[in-house]
Amino acid sequence: MMGMKLLVGVCTEEQQSLIVQKACGIVSSMLSLPVKALTHHLLSVDELVPAHSVQDTALVCMLSSVIVGLWPQTPVPEMMMMINLFSVFLLNGHIPAAHALASIFNKYLQNSEFSHEIKLDKILDVILGGCFSIVLPSSNLKMSRSSAATSDNADFSDSLPGSIGSKIDILCGLAWIGKGLLMRGDEKVKEISMFLLKCLSSEASLASAAADAFHVMMGDSEVCLNKKFHARIKFLYKQRFFSILMPIFLSKIKETSELTTKLVIYRAFGHIISNAPVSAVITEAHQILLVMVDILAKLSVDNQDKDLVYSLLLVLSGMLMDEKGDIIYFTPLLP
Repeated sequence: MMGMKLLVGVCTEEQQSLIVQKACGIVSSMLSLPVKALTHHLLSVDELVPAHSVQDTALVCMLSSVIVGLWPQTPVPEMMMMINLFSVFLLNGHIPAAHALASIFNKYLQNSEFSHEIKLDKILDVILGGCFSIVLPSSNLKMSRSSAATSDNADFSDSLPGSIGSKIDILCGLAWIGKGLLMRGDEKVKEISMFLLKCLSSEASLASAAADAFHVMMGDSEVCLNKKFHARIKFLYKQRFFSILMPIFLSKIKETSELTTKLVIYRAFGHIISNAPVSAVITEAHQILLVMVDILAKLSVDNQDKDLVYSLLLVLSGMLMDEKGDIIYFTPLLP
């Protein structure tokens, strides 16, 4: 569906408005889900796991591609229906739905024209709560959404069983939503970040997915949330995120003795470092240089981390060499 995104992305706001209205009409007329129920409130947990047909999935992919390419000023009809629909598919591990939600919350969260009417911040709280409870049903993580979780007849308190594969996809979806919030500088990205950090200490496959989620949040993307698709991008957002997470990761590394967990934390922190501007990393070099060396030593053993190791080596070379490529005197960088 990249062609659809690119096509919508180059259109004017007026043209986009016509396209999104047409797409919404097609989905409403052909979708097997109860469209009327989707327009008023977030569905209850029992309604969030329908058996999706191939046609439904294709329709959601098409609608997602349209939403991803919109300008923030483009009016979106049936916003509640769309958010509900994408939430249904997100909680079943559908990544294009996560792309659409990430784009919506990136572009419209603080837009008074939409946010005041349907309280997007409250809806975001409920969606995050649903994802958290499915991925880690026994999680005791305190979230500031107790009132939101009971609003609009939405009940996410009883977690869905969910397969490991579905949970991994939901973690990836959370990362995309987190990316949208991070790029616009929204404080709610902290909740997603703290949850991902908690997942680093869970079972192996979830922990690995949580580590990779930090790459999604910090890395540049061609599929959505970029200048080409008119994302809201706050100046220096990567530097700020790096500065916030660096002391947290250093603390977790220091207090973690179990090798498997430490390797996952190394991978997550490696993604943060490798995607941060080198200038920001150099500023904190005296704190992280030795940790980076240890990360490189541990991750270079596993071939699956070769791309991350290469990216970290590029950062390290930027720290240790001047503009002419000469090695600088780096003793002051050491703690």
